[in-house]
Amino acid sequence: MTLSSIFSSKRWTPLGTLILSAALGFGLILSIEYWIRSLGAVPSVENTIARWALVRSQVEKDTSSQAVVLLGASRAQSGLSHDVLRKAMPGANIYNLAYVGKAPYEALADIADNTDFSGLVIVSFLSTWLLPDQGRHDQVEMVQYYHSHWNLARAAETKMGNAVASHMVLRNNSHSFSTMVRNIAQTGRPIRTDNRTNIIITGDDRQQYLTVIDVDRAQQRATDWAAKVVAEGNSVPQDFDWDAAYADLSEKIGKIQARGGSVILVRMPSADIVYETESQFFPRAQYWDKMIEAIPAKGIHFEDVPGVETIDIPDFSHVPASERDAFSELMVEAIVDTLRAEGSTRFDFQVGNNSD
Repeated sequence: MTLSSIFSSKRWTPLGTLILSAALGFGLILSIEYWIRSLGAVPSVENTIARWALVRSQVEKDTSSQAVVLLGASRAQSGLSHDVLRKAMPGANIYNLAYVGKAPYEALADIADNTDFSGLVIVSFLSTWLLPDQGRHDQVEMVQYYHSHWNLARAAETKMGNAVASHMVLRNNSHSFSTMVRNIAQTGRPIRTDNRTNIIITGDDRQQYLTVIDVDRAQQRATDWAAKVVAEGNSVPQDFDWDAAYADLSEKIGKIQARGGSVILVRMPSADIVYETESQFFPRAQYWDKMIEAIPAKGIHFEDVPGVETIDIPDFSHVPASERDAFSELMVEAIVDTLRAEGSTRFDFQVGNNSD
């Protein structure tokens, strides 16, 4: 069969019709993709449990000393640059298991109990996350999903979804055809920003890029959060057994260290009304400092890192994409200095007090 016979001017063949329809459809999709990108949209992977599980499966397989796992909630998922880490730690394999709105204790316990991981774990942590109702079990859903439901078929599906979403704007639910039609009907524009405080782009490595587009709204949310905390008062039960909580955390850290791994806890920055409220109800000396004294891991508080005070945090809680590299360079240098002080030789460190 020749092309001329397929696309005969006298008679369309079914195959010719199919090919033409596919070409027109593909052309339409490409045109819309180009148009929506011209309006400022960029590809973004959805932040799902399946994508978390995909990275968790990669951690399972990496038993090298140069593996680096990032744990935490939103501040860690968007605040620490993978590129800055790789530059400071050549050869590092970075796995981002932080998750927005989910404290990382269960993920840390899972790595300690269910892997042979012997690399570096950087944990963005708050001592109050040891409380059962304030974060201790936040990531249990992800851990259970990985151990109960993750398989080769889901891995293949997730990898394929990542490949498409990281290159195609229309794959993002925020820019789907139905969403754009609804936005046009409501505002006359396919992309809405009037109802958003920030834009979050997630890469296929789960690293996030946060841009605050309505600073006033973001800061009002922070103020509202602070007022709620003040109204409710300190929610830590007076009979909570901190020694037992520190012992549990120490056990998990100790398992990783016994395999030759390193664990460093970091206190990511917050500012203004958020940090003032955190400090009022959860004073550093009473919570962070006591926790670090009680566990075998080192801790780095952002207040102790020179230069972090110059980092702009427009929503008072998260390092934005525009400041992420600058902040990461400061924090990663502190991490490297801490590892060096422990005698770590897992990387040919390129920053820090003893770098060439």
